[in-house]
Amino acid sequence: MTIAREFGEREGEGVALSNLGLAYSNLGNQQMTISLNEQRLEISCEIGDQHGSSVALSNMGNAYCQLGDFVRAIEFYKKVSKLTVSSVIAKVKENN
Repeated sequence: MTIAREFGEREGEGVALSNLGLAYSNLGNQQMTISLNEQRLEISCEIGDQHGSSVALSNMGNAYCQLGDFVRAIEFYKKVSKLTVSSVIAKVKENN
C-alpha cells in the first residue's frame, strides 16, 4: 500500500486497502474492515473505478452482517445492485 501511494497508483492502493480489510475481518475486527473499505470506496469513486466501488460496498455489507446489523448490510448490498445495474446499462449504451 505504501508503494502504491508513493507512485500515485490509486487503484493499487484501493486493492491493498480491501485486502488489508479482509485480513482484519478474518481477525474479527469488523470496524477496521469497514474503515479500510470506506477508504477504498473513496479512492474508487475518485478514479471512476466501479468494480472497486462494488467490492468496497460488498465488503462493508459483509462486515455489517458479521456485526449482526443486517439492516445496514442490506443497505450496502442494495448500493452494489444499483451500481451494477448502472454499469450494465452504460455498457449496453456503449455497444449500441
